[in-house]
Amino acid sequence: MEIRHRILFFLQKVYKDGEERKEGPIRMRVSWNTLRLQINVGYSISPDKWDNKAQRVKKSTTNKNKDSAFNINKEIQRLENLAEDIFKAFEVSGHTPTLEEYKEAFNRAEKKDRGEKEESREIGYYLTLFMSETGKEHSWSDATYNKFRALGKHLKKFRPDLKLEQLTKPVFSDFADYLLNDADMKNTTIIKNIKFIKWFLGWAVEKGHLTSTDWKEYEPKFKKLSNKVIYLEWDELMKLYECKFPEEKKYLDRARDLFCFCCFTSLRYSDAVALTRSNIDLKNGVINVVTQKTDTRLTIDLNKYSTAILKKYQNEVYDKGKALPGITNQRANEYIKEACFVAGIDTPIETEYYKGVERIKETTPKYKLIGTHSGRRTFICNALIMGIPASTVMQWTGHTDYKSMQPYISVADSARKEAMSKFNEL
Repeated sequence: MEIRHRILFFLQKVYKDGEERKEGPIRMRVSWNTLRLQINVGYSISPDKWDNKAQRVKKSTTNKNKDSAFNINKEIQRLENLAEDIFKAFEVSGHTPTLEEYKEAFNRAEKKDRGEKEESREIGYYLTLFMSETGKEHSWSDATYNKFRALGKHLKKFRPDLKLEQLTKPVFSDFADYLLNDADMKNTTIIKNIKFIKWFLGWAVEKGHLTSTDWKEYEPKFKKLSNKVIYLEWDELMKLYECKFPEEKKYLDRARDLFCFCCFTSLRYSDAVALTRSNIDLKNGVINVVTQKTDTRLTIDLNKYSTAILKKYQNEVYDKGKALPGITNQRANEYIKEACFVAGIDTPIETEYYKGVERIKETTPKYKLIGTHSGRRTFICNALIMGIPASTVMQWTGHTDYKSMQPYISVADSARKEAMSKFNEL
């Protein structure tokens, strides 16, 4: 989200006995929505030495205390950067601050910037800082931000006033129980959340916000099963690709095309929607991309299906030179499931997982299990089943080791074995 705001520096006029004084204090005014916060910069200057347009002290001048324009402007810039960083942190957390919230955040940041001892704060404050700094550094996707926002909400529900230093090994264990019993999570989801917290706490130690490290000793003892690879078999993919949606469901076309493009290229959904026309070389039949998740530079060969999808949209005009229509990940997931349902992809799929010590089996129609994440998996599994060497597939996908490919190789081997067994039925 974006918080529209304005940061203004101005010289406040001061009057004494009805006359304007020679020097006035420099103020910073921060405005957003209908809210306004005014902060004293800590310096005064005379009006003839103040540049109203630049909102800075004129070069090579001093005030009555002999403070130079250089030092005063340096402080103005520091405060402006501080104010901007606070807005960025609130934007990352998905929350527009009240006047008191912004003022409190500014005062905390100001103390830290000046090297003063940091007061004990609730964990949500540090989690927001972590998301702002680390998210920018690692170019997080919206999905990653959403996972940490969800984690923050769970921590708030678990203990509303939880302080950073209170997240010790015993509290870790209590939080895991909360995720299992109150948040009703599967074991695999709990384990992922614990890893997220440890990532966050490692950052807090590195930044000096936290000294305790006993949380490192907590290792969740949850049973788990390896994830089942859910993908569309070739005939299912063709049913979806060739499906003619009724007029009232034409809105499914674009989501289906985006998903199928991932199935035919190995691209993640985030890379498919970010693809620009400059990434495409139809003459040589390739696309050249740098992936958002891993910053890997890939050259992926086009086939007749992926080429047809690109040509279908080549006369459309999208923002920033995009080659394909943009649909949010959440909306795309909804539409892909619906498109698969219309296409008749409803084979019952049995999945198993642990919740605590209980092993649970569920049978679900396949269309409910298909989402944006299934496109890349569909490409890999079908490519391997067709007999394309894993080493070649890895060049398209960007995988760097066979360990990460092993689940897909196992699926391909199983599919070949099942196909061969049909000879025995003749």
